[in-house]
Order: sequence, then C-alpha cells, then structure tokens
Amino acid sequence: MTGQTDTVQRSKSTTCTNFEQLYSNEHQQFQNGSAEKLVDSISRKIRGMLLQSQIPPEFWGAAVVLATDFYNCSPHCSLGMESPHYLRYHKQPDLSFFRALRCATVVHRGLDLVEHNKLAPLGELGMYLGVGTSHGRRAFIIYSPQTSRVYATVDAQFDETYFPFRTSN
Repeated sequence: MTGQTDTVQRSKSTTCTNFEQLYSNEHQQFQNGSAEKLVDSISRKIRGMLLQSQIPPEFWGAAVVLATDFYNCSPHCSLGMESPHYLRYHKQPDLSFFRALRCATVVHRGLDLVEHNKLAPLGELGMYLGVGTSHGRRAFIIYSPQTSRVYATVDAQFDETYFPFRTSN
C-alpha cells in the first residue's frame, strides 16, 4: 500500500505494515493531478471573464468567486454528469442568477435611497459582480461606480450585451 502527501516528512514511524509513505515537494500543486486540474479549470474561466469584461484589478476577487460558482454548478463527467452543488444539496442549482461579469445593470433603489422629489431617478446604473446572499436568500451583487456602493438585490434589470464601464470596445 502506498500513500502520498504534500507535506514534508514529520516522523519516520508508521503504524501499518506494508505501507510506504511518499512525500512530494511542499506547496507544489503540479505534483497533484486532481488539484492541478481543478485550479486549471477555474483559472481558465477567470481569464476568460477578465479578458471579456476588462474588469479593474480591485474586482478580480469577484471574478474568482463567480468562476468558482460556475464550476460548482456545472455538470462534470467524473461525477456522472452531476454538479458538485447537486451532490451536496440534492437539488439542481438555480442558474437564473448567473450573468456576464460587469454587464450593465439597473438597480431599482428602494424608497429609503431615492431622493424625495418627483423627478428623482428610481434606478441606478451599475455593473454585475456575481451572486451572493442578502437576508438569507440569493441576490445579485452589483457595484455602482457613481456612488462607490455595492448592492445585494433581487430587483435588477440586466443588459448582457452592453458593458458601460469598459475602457475600450
């Protein structure tokens, strides 16, 4: 029997007979095939989203979270064409919350945020950053550059063909 770990050898004694402990280099993902495949799959999604959306570096964390959510909601051959989300929660994931990263979004502001006159706007232009939770339920995460505010809302309209805050088209 053989076992391999990604840490250095701590002690030379083993309790099992016929067991050989192999040690790989510490902090080297390339020696672990399944971890390398997972990192590569998520990295490809992240790179695609970053290139398409031209998102500033301060929002790259949102791209990582969104790519991980995509990965967990997508079916995998190794799991019998089931998604990791389904195997954990025993229900199909809700894909209606996924949109193109940084696409144009109009956030419908509540009465507490709206200016008190008849001609005040009822919505605010923002960009989609991902999916999160608000008050115990799923919500869209939207950033408004005009107010430098992040909204978590279920009440928004999207235009996935328009990216208003891109530096170039």
